[in-house]
Amino acid sequence: MTWLLTVFWIILFTFIVTLILWGRYKRSFNRQILVSIIFAFCGAVMLLWFQGGSTVFNPTMPFENRVLTVIIVIFTFNTLVQLAKWILSHYIIEKLKINFPVLILDTITILMVAGISLITISRVFDIPLSGLLFTSTIVSAVIGLSLQSILGNFFEGIVLQIESPYGIGDWVEVAGQEGQVVSQNWRTMAVLTRENHHILLTNSDVAQEKMINFSRPRPRQAQDVFVDVDEKFPPATVMAVLYKAAQRIDKVIYEEPVEVLIDDFADATVRYRVRYWIDDFEFRSQIRSIILQRIWYHLNREDLEFSTPEQNIYLHNISPESELIKKSQRDKEIADVLQTISFLAELNQDQIMRIAAVTDWDTYTTGEYLIHQGAEGDSLFIIKGGTVGIYIDREGAELRVDERITNEFFGEMSLLTGEPRSASAVAETETEVLIIDKQAFAEVLSTDPVILDLMLDALDARLGNLQAKIVTADEQTRKNAEVQRNALIGKITQFLGISSSKKQDGISISKKISHT
Repeated sequence: MTWLLTVFWIILFTFIVTLILWGRYKRSFNRQILVSIIFAFCGAVMLLWFQGGSTVFNPTMPFENRVLTVIIVIFTFNTLVQLAKWILSHYIIEKLKINFPVLILDTITILMVAGISLITISRVFDIPLSGLLFTSTIVSAVIGLSLQSILGNFFEGIVLQIESPYGIGDWVEVAGQEGQVVSQNWRTMAVLTRENHHILLTNSDVAQEKMINFSRPRPRQAQDVFVDVDEKFPPATVMAVLYKAAQRIDKVIYEEPVEVLIDDFADATVRYRVRYWIDDFEFRSQIRSIILQRIWYHLNREDLEFSTPEQNIYLHNISPESELIKKSQRDKEIADVLQTISFLAELNQDQIMRIAAVTDWDTYTTGEYLIHQGAEGDSLFIIKGGTVGIYIDREGAELRVDERITNEFFGEMSLLTGEPRSASAVAETETEVLIIDKQAFAEVLSTDPVILDLMLDALDARLGNLQAKIVTADEQTRKNAEVQRNALIGKITQFLGISSSKKQDGISISKKISHT
């Protein structure tokens, strides 16, 4: 077996291993390794064909055979070095998460391949190594002068990888560009922006520009949004509303406190800063959008007006008659919804309009909490449009147990008795709700106590015609039911500060009434 044939089998084995690795790790495998071994393999086949049984380093061999020999040695050595570097970086540095500059590995690889190339050329072409080194030095000097910027990027890249101010996957802002670092080589750093733009920055630019790394030393970052509100509103009121708007938002870190501060005063404007914390910079824009959306809904529900630098003011008279017509139309629209509610169905038009006149109408955005489990409450919610999920807390996790849709209601027992909320209600779409609170409702009942009695009967019916069940029950059951009803009515009338006109007829309000 000749030496050349032995080399051929080594190259063939390396070629097969390279193909296997490339097929298994296509995404991470360096294709240059595959190209390098293909050149070596083709050169070995040609040399084996031309040279036959001669040794590789034979000074008397034809010139073309010597060229093929140089190609075989250089590309084979390059393949082995590149394979070793890939295995080192893929299985050791990456798996063990060792912070070792990849560019240094590249530099070592280049120097090793350059060294073996000079030695091979010296041996095959019988050229003194000192002459090659002198020639290469002159060539290097000429190349260095003409490629100063490229070499500058090369050495800046080494410095950056040694200092490691950023890593692959970090979110950075450099040279006015914000994005995620996706790669770095000996000349450039690549940043992928939020718009999916692939931007290449030279290492020299990166080293000279101011860089903000949003992922280091830790990914938690403070974020600010600014809101301009008309100066006529008390700052304490506005700040309380803004603070509430920033609560319970997904991906906001509440281990750090939400802060609402007065940032500045301007013409007829107070600027507020809302500061919150996140630890996933990738979703910064989405979180900011949700914060601003919540702020808009909260300020509008509280009738707090935004302020703008320039406003066109139009003066016109609004007659009392037009205001009455507008309110009448609003009350009529609310009354149309109230008439669809089961426990209000027995009320006449006049009674419905009385309730409509004291009913609020608000809008909640997706993800907002209307009520919180365990919180004190004295209001009833009727859904005019949208979907509300009902959640209960189970060992620190919220479990969705029910939902309310258009023309359904929740919170009636808090309205009637002031009981704490037994569940949380979350808007799952943009939701319009009618809200009846204790004070307004008590004023209506004080003028017409019959409304309460009709509501109690309707609540009975909501549970499945309990009256029919009680009529067929024994005497003791009827007495117990009457006691329960009297106790509930007493609790309701005491809480609302009114009295019921209806005679007690033994109809029971079950303790199973939904008391969200």
